[in-house]
Amino acid sequence: MAGPRGLAAGVFLLMLTLVISGCGASVLELDVGQCFDDPPDFAEVAGVEVVPCASPHHNEVIAVLDITDSPYPGDAEMARIAESRCRAAFAGYVGVAYDDSPLALGWLAPSADSWVVGDRQVICFVFDQSGDRTSGSVRGVSA
Repeated sequence: MAGPRGLAAGVFLLMLTLVISGCGASVLELDVGQCFDDPPDFAEVAGVEVVPCASPHHNEVIAVLDITDSPYPGDAEMARIAESRCRAAFAGYVGVAYDDSPLALGWLAPSADSWVVGDRQVICFVFDQSGDRTSGSVRGVSA
């Protein structure tokens, strides 16, 4: 599901309630504008380490979207919905269209298991394609 510049595949949430201690946060508590480091395993993400955007970090949340489809649309359709809606949110946050930006796009989306217990949010985030940490927010940087 890689796009022309390494578009990140959607990442599915499998656990909902774990909150990492310290500066960590449940992915369900992430807000637009927060920055976070990569979790050890994107396959099963319950919590992430939130860091100030002024400090080196891997990712920045650009949108938190509610999905109202019912029943669960399936993994492939959920990935399509997440990619489409996150791409649509990109320019409004970063200030330039995704195809004109050096940033990559990723998302955390509900899985069939998390849907059953009420997870309906897609968390859209951007990151440096190199995988390197960056410092500072990308909000409006290309406006």
